[in-house]
Amino acid sequence: MLALFVIATAAMVFMAVGLYRADVRQDHNSFFFMSQKATASDYASTTVAYSFQVAVTIYFIYWGFTYGWSNFIFIITWLLGIIAFSAFAPVLAQFTKKHRTLFELLFGDNARLKIISALIFSASLSGLIYTEMYFSSQFLTSALINDKPELSRADAYWAVFALLMILMMAYAAIGGMKKVVATDKMQLFISYITSSLLICYVLDQTVIANRLDAHVLLITTIILYATILLWPVALRGIYKALSINISIEIPILPSIGAAIALLICVLFYLGQEDIASTATGSVIPGLLSMWREPNGIWPIIGFSLANILWQFSDYTAYHRISILKKTQNDEANSSFLRASILSTAIPSPATWSIGIFLGIALRVSGLIEPGAANVFDQFVQLVLSGAENGTLIQITVLVSLSLFIISVLYSTLDSGVIAIGQMGAIDSITGGKLKARFASLFFVIVIMLAIAAAQIAGGIDAFVLLGAVYSWGLVFAPPMLMRIFVPSIPTVWLISAVLLGAAVGTINSFNPFGLPYLATLVFPSISAICTSFLVCLVGMTASRKPQSETV
Repeated sequence: MLALFVIATAAMVFMAVGLYRADVRQDHNSFFFMSQKATASDYASTTVAYSFQVAVTIYFIYWGFTYGWSNFIFIITWLLGIIAFSAFAPVLAQFTKKHRTLFELLFGDNARLKIISALIFSASLSGLIYTEMYFSSQFLTSALINDKPELSRADAYWAVFALLMILMMAYAAIGGMKKVVATDKMQLFISYITSSLLICYVLDQTVIANRLDAHVLLITTIILYATILLWPVALRGIYKALSINISIEIPILPSIGAAIALLICVLFYLGQEDIASTATGSVIPGLLSMWREPNGIWPIIGFSLANILWQFSDYTAYHRISILKKTQNDEANSSFLRASILSTAIPSPATWSIGIFLGIALRVSGLIEPGAANVFDQFVQLVLSGAENGTLIQITVLVSLSLFIISVLYSTLDSGVIAIGQMGAIDSITGGKLKARFASLFFVIVIMLAIAAAQIAGGIDAFVLLGAVYSWGLVFAPPMLMRIFVPSIPTVWLISAVLLGAAVGTINSFNPFGLPYLATLVFPSISAICTSFLVCLVGMTASRKPQSETV
């Protein structure tokens, strides 16, 4: 019951902080956009916290365990996506000056098209929240059954799911964007510290034959947390060297968390025994391991494509750049926006690295046999079994894992629900933010239950489901790029691209072509993006006037 107690307590603390920082003003500009007064550190903290997702972390724990260093291609492509997004800062700054939301940008004053788009992206975010709840509930179910073995797993799962749903509704019903930013900083602080404790704990279990691997991974982890800590300082130095006067604040609480995580790893490193005599061949899969895997090209193409395009498709990303403070100087706004985006270029991909490193640590520890499919579940069982012995270290590990999951869950929940609330208040429902907020919560719950029913009825793998819900959001990337490069394209082609892309992604989530498992993980996203792009290209070609008409 310790895990349940820790998570419930943390949920109450987050709610108390949320109530304290809640925005009681009724106007949309204050509640959803912080009156356009957010700093670069506010933007960076909430963006990085949103990147830290339970489902994605568990995903990369498995991939780190199975494919080792080859996962760096996903970190690199995520970084490239952020850099590409920052390259369009002048255009994006103008967009956010004229259009409050992504759907206003794409469809102008067409209420019907904005409502359709809001429903599709809200379903995507609701699906993401469901997968977060699903994996978090699986962890708590294991903890509950460990204490109450007489319970059936199904009964325990739905009881835990209902508990998390109640906590979610209570937490999400309060506050505005100020509350989201404040709690994201706190959750990021906790996530850094607890993730470092988990990695060090696993590496401490490493069998003698793999100590050299553990040594290399620990040094890499130290570099990771040091880079997270020093990146804001380095970015300020780069801008100063270029004689560009930009105010880049250091996010204090997340930086303290990264510093403590770094200290934990350094102290653990200093406490290690000499490993020179234990050097053996590496058990960590190398940089090309995924390339050599049959069908490994599917996730390489699929994830790389999604990573580069996601920033352009994500409603929440457009929302976050909309909250940044603005001046009357367009050039200054553009420079500040680019600097704010670049401030996430290292910490955001680093959140994925943490899941990958934990997976690699489990591989070199020897605690789990190579080839295991349910790596995270086995890790949870090891933590729960260890906590039963009652030693301080093992109890600390269980507390750390519980705090990590609830912090990451709530950071995703916050950004998702306020974005859906904004769609309800601005893109769909005319009325006050209170009405929109509760209507949005109701929508989230309905969609989550519908997705749960579909998953159970269709026997859909949770990771495949995650790819499907991402595909519903990724279909907005091509229309967004059309607005940047071909602003005159008719909106009918943009909405057609969204609808057809989402339909194709949904159909392919059921794997109608009998593709291998690695392909099913990404084919919904690949097919949705390609369909959306194709429709946009057709629309761009069709909307061009013949040269004879332009003379």
